[in-house]
Amino acid sequence: MTVFSKSARDLAKICKILKQGEVVAAPTETAYGLLADATNPHAITKVFIIKGRAEKKVLPLAVSNYTMAQELAVFSPLAKKLARGFWPGPLTLVLPARVKLPPNVVSLDKFVGLRMSGSTWLTQLVKTYGRPLTVTSANLSGQSSLYDAVAVQQSLSRRGLKYIVRSRRLPLRPTSTIVKVAGRRWRIIRLGAITPAKLRSVIR
Repeated sequence: MTVFSKSARDLAKICKILKQGEVVAAPTETAYGLLADATNPHAITKVFIIKGRAEKKVLPLAVSNYTMAQELAVFSPLAKKLARGFWPGPLTLVLPARVKLPPNVVSLDKFVGLRMSGSTWLTQLVKTYGRPLTVTSANLSGQSSLYDAVAVQQSLSRRGLKYIVRSRRLPLRPTSTIVKVAGRRWRIIRLGAITPAKLRSVIR
């Protein structure tokens, strides 16, 4: 397995690997995630193979800033409030897609999940790459999130993962809260780091 660091020099190497349609495991502000070019269907297929994930499920995407997010999805006033309140941070907003993306990124009802990571390194990677990246957790589907590079290697190398960004062991934190927003309606799809009370405090 090829191991990268979070150095500026390796950032360019990682972008080159991503442009080749490869998948890279890397630390986020929560657990390790699987990064791939969200506009490349072949790269997305590799993510599903590595995770052993059912194809009916869609992958959340990491964006570098609010401008990139607005290019990909429609933000209602409520969605804007949530983005302003919790981005960058562990909140994934599931919103109506504005552009055409691969099927396993956009759901059947044409929604896409977006997240601006609280990891400055990951945000810089997405900015440098210039396109959204998948940011699904780097673990086998149905298993617990992983917070250590060695554990990720042991779990996913035999599934086809060839590239990883090694960092010190991440603290055990909840994964992102996922909220679907349709106009003025919202619902929690997955409860994570951001509690319902915190969400309501921003929505009011």
